[in-house]
Amino acid sequence: MTDSRSLAAAEQPTIAVLGTGIMGGAMAARLLDHGSPVVAWNRDRAKADALVPLGARVAPTAADAVAAADLVVTMLADGPATEDVMGGALGRAAPGALWLQMATVGPDATAALAAMARGAGADFVDAPVLGTRRPAEEGKLTVLASGPGHLRPRAEPVFEVVGSRLFWLGEIGAGTRMKLVVNTWIAALVGGLAESIALAEAIDVDPAAFLDVVEGTAVGAPYVREKGTMMLERSYPAQFPLRWLGKDVLLASGAAARQGLALRVAPAIGQLIEAALGSHADDDMSALVEAFRASAGQGPSRP
Repeated sequence: MTDSRSLAAAEQPTIAVLGTGIMGGAMAARLLDHGSPVVAWNRDRAKADALVPLGARVAPTAADAVAAADLVVTMLADGPATEDVMGGALGRAAPGALWLQMATVGPDATAALAAMARGAGADFVDAPVLGTRRPAEEGKLTVLASGPGHLRPRAEPVFEVVGSRLFWLGEIGAGTRMKLVVNTWIAALVGGLAESIALAEAIDVDPAAFLDVVEGTAVGAPYVREKGTMMLERSYPAQFPLRWLGKDVLLASGAAARQGLALRVAPAIGQLIEAALGSHADDDMSALVEAFRASAGQGPSRP
């Protein structure tokens, strides 16, 4: 007897997910859970193999994954990595294949990737996402999509599985520009929170009481409790690694500079991130507080 789930999968487009780390792996798992056939590829094959028990096929190369798919989702580290991987894989794409570029790579790389897609006869949607590990696992990401409107019906079934909110923002590149604005705000929020907790520790104020005071007020964003607790416990399981926040701060500062705007807060936070990267690059971005603690001579964070 044919399993109804297998039948449903056979009726859906095959999706190649390139980059199955924290975010891409969670997104691929969501797609599999909703019956989509998924071909996974990752430089570290073990991360792709982890999806096999959920029903994924693992491709030996990115090109093989692209060749087997109707839709391609890229969730790679940055622009250069995405250009490198897709530059060697797009030639195997089926005519009219749809590429959903869902990582944060910056405006210049987005334009280059869109041109690469056009040259290969593939359709392209710029669609970075807002959210960290938990929202990705729960299908509660916010998708910031941009591209030709006629591609929206083909892209939305993927977006609806991995996200709970979708913004279609206009021409290719609009999604990436919005993502840089939002992540600049996130960097300011996390940086300000880290500084406030470091100040509390320095002037004999209970930082846990600080979190209690602001919770439920207009300035007590949910991130304050979540990230503040991690800072107090000095435990930083990665929801959004610090190195990624550093990358996005650099992308935002560069984009601003090209328009004649000199950012002030973002570069300062970038310097703090740089100071913490040596010990905490792959930890959650809340580990930013350790840059302050190191300058105050408070010693390394607890394991």
